[in-house]
Amino acid sequence: MLWVFFLPIILHTEGAGALEIGLVYSASTLLSTLLQIPSGSFVDKYGRKTGILSGVLVQFSSVLLLAAIPSPLMAALAYILFSGGGVLKGLGITALITESVQPEQLAVSFGYWKTMAGSIAVVAPTLGGFIIESHGMRQVLFVSSGLLLVVLLLRAALLRETFKRESGIHKLARSSFSQFRYFSELRTVLQQRSFLLFAVAYGVYNALLFQSSFVIPLYSQSVLGLSTVQIGFMFSIFVVFDALFALPYGKLADHFGHTRIILVSWVAEMGWMMVFAFSSGSLMALGAFSLWVAFGSLDGPASEAVLGTLIKTGRRGFSLGFFNTFALAMVIPAELVTGALYSMSSRLPFFANLLLDLAALGLFLSFLKSRRLESSDQFRQLESDLLAGA
Repeated sequence: MLWVFFLPIILHTEGAGALEIGLVYSASTLLSTLLQIPSGSFVDKYGRKTGILSGVLVQFSSVLLLAAIPSPLMAALAYILFSGGGVLKGLGITALITESVQPEQLAVSFGYWKTMAGSIAVVAPTLGGFIIESHGMRQVLFVSSGLLLVVLLLRAALLRETFKRESGIHKLARSSFSQFRYFSELRTVLQQRSFLLFAVAYGVYNALLFQSSFVIPLYSQSVLGLSTVQIGFMFSIFVVFDALFALPYGKLADHFGHTRIILVSWVAEMGWMMVFAFSSGSLMALGAFSLWVAFGSLDGPASEAVLGTLIKTGRRGFSLGFFNTFALAMVIPAELVTGALYSMSSRLPFFANLLLDLAALGLFLSFLKSRRLESSDQFRQLESDLLAGA
C-alpha cells in the first residue's frame, strides 16, 4: 500500500506516457482475470488459508524484487505479480469470511474485516508520499516488503481454516472426476441469470474504478497541481472511507437493504467524480475527492453480501473466481482506452467514467428485475408443490 498508489507517477517520471501506463495496468488486469478461476479452484482444493498465504508470499516476493532491482520495467513486472498474488489472497479471504458467518450477517462481517484490515493502512499513502520525497522510492519498497513479511507470518500463525479437507466436497474436488466437476460447476453458474447480470453490472462499474485508479494520480499532479504528499493524503482519505467506514457501511446495508445502498452509492459517486474533475483548487479537489470516495466505498460490503447470497454452489472459490473473471474481463480494454483518452484530453476519462456508471446502473436495475422475477417463480413453484402434496 505504501508504493502502489504512486506507480503511475513513477512510470510517468521515467518517461512512460499515459498509453504505456494504461498498458501496464491492462496487463495486470489480464493476469488477474486469467488467474481467477484457477485461483478459485486452488482455494477449493488446498484450503482458504493456503490460498491467502500463497497470495501474500507472491506479493512479498514481487515488492522485494523491485526493491533489489529498481527500474521502470521491473516496476511494471512487480505490479503485475503483486496483482496476481492479490487474486489468490482475495478469493481466500472472501471465501473464509463467507463460510464463517450467517447470511444475514454477511455485510456487517465484511465491514468488520475491511475496518480491521484497513485501519493500519490509513496512513500508508501519506507515509509513502513522505518517504518518497525524503528518501526516495527504494526505501519505501524495502519498508513495504518488510510489512508484507510480518503480515505473512501473522496470518500463518493466527488464521484458522474454514474449509475441511476431509469433507465430501473436498474429496470430490481432489478426485479423478474433478474435471467433470469443473464443467458441472460452470454449467450451474451459467444457468443463474441473476448471477450473470450482477457480474456484468459489477464488471462495468469495476471498469470505472480501474480507469480512475491510474488517472487520478496523473491528473492530480499535472492538471490540479497537487504535490506527492497531497496525493498521498488523498489516497489516505480513500483508505479511511474504504476501510474504517466499512463497518458502519455494512450496518447501513444490512438495515436499509443491500441493493438500495448500492444504488445510492453509484448515483452519488457519479456526481462527485465530475465535481473533482472540474475542481479549481487543491482544497476543492480534496473535498470533492473525499465525497467521491465516501459514496464510492458505500457499496463495498453491500456488494459482497449480494454476491454471497447469489452463490448457491458448493465450490465457493470456483464461483467467486468465475464472477471475478467475468467482471474483470471488461476492465482490460478500459485501461488501454483510458490511456488513449487521457493522451487526447485529461478530462475525457471522466466523461467515459460517467457513461460507464450510467450503463452499470441500467444493468443493475435489470438485475433487480430479474431477481424479483426469479423470487416470484420460486414462490409459485413452492405453492404448486404444496398444493400437489395436499
